[in-house]
Amino acid sequence: MSGPALFAAGLAWFAAIADDGSDGWEFQPALIVAGFGIGCVLGPMVALGAVACFLVRREPGPRRTGNSPSQVTEPAAEPRDVLGPVDG
Repeated sequence: MSGPALFAAGLAWFAAIADDGSDGWEFQPALIVAGFGIGCVLGPMVALGAVACFLVRREPGPRRTGNSPSQVTEPAAEPRDVLGPVDG
């Protein structure tokens, strides 16, 4: 839960310091915090998707074919693409 909290804190900080006369460098610390938070979320998600793709495609069969890159980067679009056939 620290990843989403860091991301939210970084965005809140960004919103708190934003005004018309702000210099771009003033946003850097807030964006670093937000980036670290989103990295804590996306890093494990992509790694889990890559491991799931490896396990599903280890023994390819007629029902286990597909586009591996999209299975890794878009796991929320079609969970069955990442998990493979669950009906046996």
